[in-house]
This record gives sequence, C-alpha cells and structure tokens, in this order.
Amino acid sequence: MLIGANGLQVESLSVDCFHRIHWTLSNMEVTDVAKWMLVALQRDNCLYQDDVVDYLIKSKDESHLIENTDGNQVLGRPLLNEFLKLTREDVVWVRSGFYWRYRVAEDEPGRNARG
Repeated sequence: MLIGANGLQVESLSVDCFHRIHWTLSNMEVTDVAKWMLVALQRDNCLYQDDVVDYLIKSKDESHLIENTDGNQVLGRPLLNEFLKLTREDVVWVRSGFYWRYRVAEDEPGRNARG
C-alpha cells in the first residue's frame, strides 16, 4: 500500500499491471486515472503530461482530456485537481518540460518549479 499526500492510500500496483487492468475500460473515473498517475510517478520519479495523454488515448478514454488553444490534447481540470489532492505537498509541476516530479529542498513554495 502506498501513501500519498494527505494520507490517501493507493494500492501498490505496478504501472504495467494497472495499465492492463484498465486497458479495455472506457470512461475511467477521474480518481482511477489520478491513482495511475501517482503509481507512474512513484515508479519513474517524474511523470510527463504527454505520457498521461497517450495512456488515455490508448485506453480509449479521452473524457479526461481537453484541447488547448494550440490544438493539443491536454489533461482536463477535474483530473488535474484530483492528482493535486494526491500530491499537493510533495510534487511540483515543471512547466518548461511539461512534467511533474518530486519536490526537492531547493524548490520554492507552491506547485510550480523552475526545472
């Protein structure tokens, strides 16, 4: 069992196992996708937005995606908010690389990091 921020529990599944479980499911709950994101982050120590978008497209569930002004698919606000609940204190967003990583001592307060 893995414990995220705020004491939320996430089952200790490998990303590959979790991916196989949801591969054929459509319209996954936002909490399921956020938990998958957390497992992937724990495995790789970083999580690229593009990898989550690809996962959702391959899972045939684009309900958690929106199109940005550049015409790219990105994560929708409900999914981002759910992932934030799981990782508020210990994860930062690196805007320049479009990925999340664990907070380090040099990071300033807040969700955004410089690199």
